[in-house]
Amino acid sequence: DSLSHQIKKVQAIEALGAEVLIASADVANLQKMQQVIMIAEERFGQLNGVIHAAGIMEENSTVKEISQTDCERQFQSKVHGTLVLEKVLQNRSLDFCLLLSHLSSVLGGLGFVAYSAANIFMDAFVYRHNQINPTQWFSINWDGWQSEINPTLIGSWGASLADLAILPEEGINAFQRIFSSPREINQLVVSTSDLQARIDQLKRDSQKPEKSNSLSS
Repeated sequence: DSLSHQIKKVQAIEALGAEVLIASADVANLQKMQQVIMIAEERFGQLNGVIHAAGIMEENSTVKEISQTDCERQFQSKVHGTLVLEKVLQNRSLDFCLLLSHLSSVLGGLGFVAYSAANIFMDAFVYRHNQINPTQWFSINWDGWQSEINPTLIGSWGASLADLAILPEEGINAFQRIFSSPREINQLVVSTSDLQARIDQLKRDSQKPEKSNSLSS
């Protein structure tokens, strides 16, 4: 199950020689996040880098169908959490702060309207942050990752996300290349297939007339 999968991953990291500290907190709760930062610094000393990967993908709604509750669930970690993260990290000298965004903010994310909106916020936030702060943040618009937990998600324009998903070794390679890139970059897009072709396909699909279920005589 998901929990045992996570435990095994932590054990694998420790087997490589890393020291892992697990702390649970709502990333959108300022007080709780301040406590987590304090615990981490007491344990390890200076904080050198942050990867903001919190988020959920439990959505399958159109713009007409989406509710305020659904939007708030999506915005909690990626919008409110990002704002809290900026507050708790201010006045700290970091080597990097990496926000894990998603390709849906570029492609539109059909059926994931609130999720794509939350990722668009993160992308725009990084540009604003870097204009007024000395520590550069950057966002990565990841394509889907291959998941041992749920590998059967279906893409928005007919292709299975399982076919397009980033393989673990590809993800490691991408991370290495990203961390070696110039820090003045605000945003990076990672697509496993031709990005412009996917954008063009979505444009063609959106221009198709809706099918009518009514009959006329």
